[in-house]
Order: sequence, then C-alpha cells, then structure tokens
Amino acid sequence: MKKFTVLFLSAMFLFSLAFSGCDMIEDLLGKIKEGSGTTETPTPATPTPATPTPSTPMTPSSYSQTGYLNGPGDSYTFSVDAGTTKLVEVPFEYPKGSVDFWVKVIGKDGNTVLGDFDLDEGSVIQLINGDVFYLTVYSKGGAGYWSANYTIGAEGY
Repeated sequence: MKKFTVLFLSAMFLFSLAFSGCDMIEDLLGKIKEGSGTTETPTPATPTPATPTPSTPMTPSSYSQTGYLNGPGDSYTFSVDAGTTKLVEVPFEYPKGSVDFWVKVIGKDGNTVLGDFDLDEGSVIQLINGDVFYLTVYSKGGAGYWSANYTIGAEGY
C-alpha cells in the first residue's frame, strides 16, 4: 500500500508540474525541440536610443542635530555634507546667558580649522562653497542642551 501511495503521489506531482506551466518543464520541452533538427534564426532586437534624463534641481533636505554638554571641556562633533550647495546656514539653539558654548568648524581633511565661533556673538554658522564640514560644539562654561537645524539644497543656494 505504501508503494502505491508513493507512486500515486509522485505521479500527481509530475502531472501538476506538467500542466501548471512550470518553467522547468517549458525549458525541458524547449531543449527537446531544439534537438529535433529544426533551427530558427533569432531576430535581432532593434536597439532603442537612450532618452536623456533632464537634470533635476536638488531637493532640499533638512537635518537636525541635538545634544547635551555636561560642562567645560565637553564636546560633540557632527558632519555636514553640503555637496555642491553654495551656502548652508546652521543656526544653533542653546541656553543663552547661562552657558558659554562655542563651535569649531573643520574642513573635510579633518585637520584644517576654518573657524572657532562663540555662539554668544552669533548663533548662525555659515558654511560656504559646498564640501564636507565637521562642526564641534563645545562648552567653555556651563552645561545644557543645544540643537542645530539646517537645510541642504535650499532654493536659491
């Protein structure tokens, strides 16, 4: 009885494969037909010329950085990849009057200091002529939260 069941199930499986449009069976039938002596010359496809894609303006992307500085000497570094954007303004929010927070801007080589800014004298850092910049927010006095929200690729830049 077991042999009959196994044979019956195997036959049903092969039957279902044959009539279900299985790619393996179609491939096998195609190979059998190819070997039967008839050959067909394939028609070459007509090449379609590439359609040039118009350049699209850069879509503005907004970014946000936040952190907490525990006191003098504490710092946090993040990168701003301005790409080809000519001007990126990075405004900082922090507890004005109760802390002494500064921002050091370093170029993409990681060594060249482009500026060291006291946020009490201006809380917006301007990054010009695209590229990658590293900004380090650090405390010379006091502790508190800070944030920087900026957009890259804004219209007009």
